[in-house]
Amino acid sequence: MTWTIVFANRPDFDAFVKKLPKDQRRLVAAGLFVRLATLGPDVCKTSSGKALGGNLYELRIKKDPSALIRVFFALHRNRVVVILGGYNKKADPSERRQAQEIRDARDAFDDWRARNTSEKR
Repeated sequence: MTWTIVFANRPDFDAFVKKLPKDQRRLVAAGLFVRLATLGPDVCKTSSGKALGGNLYELRIKKDPSALIRVFFALHRNRVVVILGGYNKKADPSERRQAQEIRDARDAFDDWRARNTSEKR
């Protein structure tokens, strides 16, 4: 059974992906629409995923030596994966940047949830 992929802020995510070289865009698409749509949170049982706590997860795309792409996602009921954001960690590997990206992803999920459900975190 597959998971449905939705985007919390598609324009921001599209802008991030469009800045990537074509081969890296293909890796992101495969990561999202093959691995993540198939495995959902079980991607964290592989080297391609990491649970960050509080229903936040990280999809790691690292097959290309010039990229360490991180895509943040959360889970919603009925097998929905909400894509929250992403960045190339290779371009800025600092802990400060990673922490900011995680905060932004949590905020994006809160905003998405406020618009799409009556749930509270």
